[in-house]
Amino acid sequence: MTTQNTYPKSMMHFHLLWLLLVLTAYIVISMTDLFPKWSIFHNVVLQTHFFVGLLVLVLVFPRLILRMRKYKEIPPITPELTKVNKIFVNIGHKALYVWMLLMPLFGWALASATYGSFDIYGIQIPGIVPQSRDNMILFRDLHEMFWGIGMVLISWHVAMALWHHFKMQDDTITRMFPWFKWRIKK
Repeated sequence: MTTQNTYPKSMMHFHLLWLLLVLTAYIVISMTDLFPKWSIFHNVVLQTHFFVGLLVLVLVFPRLILRMRKYKEIPPITPELTKVNKIFVNIGHKALYVWMLLMPLFGWALASATYGSFDIYGIQIPGIVPQSRDNMILFRDLHEMFWGIGMVLISWHVAMALWHHFKMQDDTITRMFPWFKWRIKK
């Protein structure tokens, strides 16, 4: 596969970075129950989750700008998708970007409602909503709801890419990951 049939390298790198950030956020938050609530290990795991979430929030803007600037360099899927499939791809990508923005914002609001301003590895992070039990419950519920939405969106994204690669045998995956060559023969 030539480089003409692949995403720009900067977009490939952002995609891989996002994979690592989202996996890290999900893994570390699931580890909080392994440690006593106010232990140093629990605190490190929670701060790591906060840090990764804020990193996602900060980096979503350069990622969006990069996508807009490099949009014309994204090669079309071959064979070409139907118009209906293109609409669903577009909706799916927009939903993922909305999720990448709202998920960490709700997390920041949850941390603010719970702790007020808070500390991540010695860096003071200002609160964005008033500290209160009602706000904490609201943003906890929103953050957890968006966790579920994110799992559905990401799972669907991966499932569709694999379906295109193995069932449709198009170049959906190899445009983003040119080294991924393995296929099941028809």
